[in-house]
This record gives sequence, C-alpha cells and structure tokens, in this order.
Amino acid sequence: MYMSAIVLSSGGKDSILSLHLASESGINLTGIISVIPENAESMLYHSHNVQFVNQIADSLGIKWHMVYAPSSFEEEVLIDKLKTLKEKILIIGGITSNYQKKIFEKIARDSHMSIYSPLWGLSDEDVLSKITEIGLTTVIISVAAYGLDKTWLGKQLTKSNISLLIKKSKICKFNATGEGGEYDTFVLDGPLFKKKLVIDKSTEHWFGDRGNLEINDVISYDKERML
Repeated sequence: MYMSAIVLSSGGKDSILSLHLASESGINLTGIISVIPENAESMLYHSHNVQFVNQIADSLGIKWHMVYAPSSFEEEVLIDKLKTLKEKILIIGGITSNYQKKIFEKIARDSHMSIYSPLWGLSDEDVLSKITEIGLTTVIISVAAYGLDKTWLGKQLTKSNISLLIKKSKICKFNATGEGGEYDTFVLDGPLFKKKLVIDKSTEHWFGDRGNLEINDVISYDKERML
C-alpha cells in the first residue's frame, strides 16, 4: 500500500505538474493544501486566486485544505496544520530555489513527513516542456518582469508561447519558469482532472510595469459529459 501524499499548491503549474509526476510514480494523492499569506509579497507562498484551488481539488476528487498565514508565522501555521493530517508525503513544486527548498524540507521534517520534489534540478526548458507533454492547460495570471507586458495576462502556455517565453527570458534576464515571482500561473485542466475548469469572469489589473488577472468566477465542466 502506497503512502498518502498532499501537495502544497496555489494552483500553479509547478505544483500541479509535480502532482501529476507523483501520481505517475505511484504515489497516492489524497489532498491539496494551500496557504494564503497575510503578506501578498510572501517569499514562500503565492496568493493570486488561491481560493479557486478548491475547484482543482474537486476536479481531482481529493480534499482541499486551506491555511491563513500571518507574516510572522508563515512556517509554523503550515506545520501545525500538516501535523493534523494523515498524509505522510509533502509534494512541492520547487525547481532551483535553495531558500524555499530548505524551508519546506524543515517544514516536512517538523511535520513528521517526507518531501517529494520531482522538478528539483531540472532545467527551465525541461520543466516548461513537461507542461505540454503531460497536457496541462495553464494560463498566466500575473507578470512582474521586464519583458512581460500585459498581453501575457490570461495567455495559455503552449509550445509556441513557451518558446517565446524562454527567448524573452534570455534577452531580458528573468527566470523562465517564474520561480522568482516573474510570473504566476493557474492550471485549468490536466490528465488527472475529472472536470475541466474554465475562467468565466476575470478582471485585469495593471500597474505600469506589472499586473495580475483577478479571477472572479470559474466554471467546472464534467469531462465525461463533454465526450
């Protein structure tokens, strides 16, 4: 019997990609946990449209857990919550950030869990190519890097867009995976999704050189009924 696992996710590509890779490796996925930070500029947790991760969890048929994190207790509240859960593995979407990796390894250790980070050490190109290889429907919901203007908001990551993104990252010197906050994403569909999510209403916010797509409503469509 495989140990159960929970994925730490804000609904973005890295964590949902890691979730799919974990499933492919035989790990039993039973939950998603999202942390909503008091500080919108948190170095640990993304906050854009996190409330809609509930619909990702519903589509996957697993439980969603949500934790509010005061700025001075960002690690402690997650540890306290994880200790109350049955899962033994914490899945994260870390790629190259040693800062985040060390903190989440400590969080897992203090929660008496092991950590699984299938994207760790992969190149930007490998991570981004896996999105289309696996078949994730991923849209950009925030941008905060020179070279990424507001036309990227709401744009889906396709092979051609990923190619352009990588090219721009090399010219403008930003992280192509967005791990440093250059951009955030939200996943609307994937092989494990039983329901396809569609953004029904959204509001674009632009602040001169950065902005975000605020999701106002998401509709779920049963994929079996769509066949």
